[in-house]
Amino acid sequence: MRRVEAVTELPGRHSELVDRALTGAERFVSGVYLPRWRGSRGPFGFRARPASHALVLTDQRLVVSADPHRPEESPRVASIALGEVLAIEVGRALLQAWFLVRFAQDRAEDSAFFFYRSTGCRHVEALVRQLRELRWEADARPDEERSRSWDSVRSELQHLSRLLPLVTQEEQPLAWLRARAEWTRGGRLWRPPRCLLPESEVVLTNAGVFRVVVSPPVCRAMTSFAVNVICLPHAALRDLRLEPLRMEESSVRRCLRVSVGTPHTQFELRWPYHEGEEAAVLQSGQPGFPSPASTAPR
Repeated sequence: MRRVEAVTELPGRHSELVDRALTGAERFVSGVYLPRWRGSRGPFGFRARPASHALVLTDQRLVVSADPHRPEESPRVASIALGEVLAIEVGRALLQAWFLVRFAQDRAEDSAFFFYRSTGCRHVEALVRQLRELRWEADARPDEERSRSWDSVRSELQHLSRLLPLVTQEEQPLAWLRARAEWTRGGRLWRPPRCLLPESEVVLTNAGVFRVVVSPPVCRAMTSFAVNVICLPHAALRDLRLEPLRMEESSVRRCLRVSVGTPHTQFELRWPYHEGEEAAVLQSGQPGFPSPASTAPR
């Protein structure tokens, strides 16, 4: 796996696939080639057929090409205008890593997902950061009243190290919500404890929303090595609302409901939490966020 400085440096079929998706007027920004990951399953229920992939970012679009290297399957390519990107997810679990982009196309939601070896994470994260700068920096506005540096919230954010590789230069943290991991009591051999709620953290910034989720380990006493990070842009947020939530056997009573999409296609996310800066979430006051009136608890 490696970064490339031009489309012509991509190996195999990827160079031709990506070149067909581009126009002559586009400026190449960044590119990454990722060899095939042979497994098809991962944490968080992710599934993908093995294939090699290329990510190419220009000043107008993100191109994702896939070559399964099997005669019975054809290569495929997704050409995504930057304005159509709705969400990006990146994560890793030891040697395995993954990339997911959700986007609007032809008045519907579509996605591209793949696994790759985690030694390429720094290249993928750098490309995602560049994409966020191109796609989302125009939505970001400094918050003079609640301006905070990332260093100032280091003690409050448990998973800051997962976010910093994706944070843009002018991005500021505004507020956070956190959910603690919860497990059932269990107590019998045939009824071991099970995870009710994974550990997670939501961070609102002046350029969008992050959510970090830690995959539950096999049992409570073990350490989990799987972490997923979701990135949402201002422009894709249709509604942001704190709501009551009741989960059986869980102490959590609130959730952040996020509606993401375009006027033609939308999807909803509900993120439970135990604690956080609720007032700051409701009064983000940032251009691109839904108005405070739409975020009042119901």
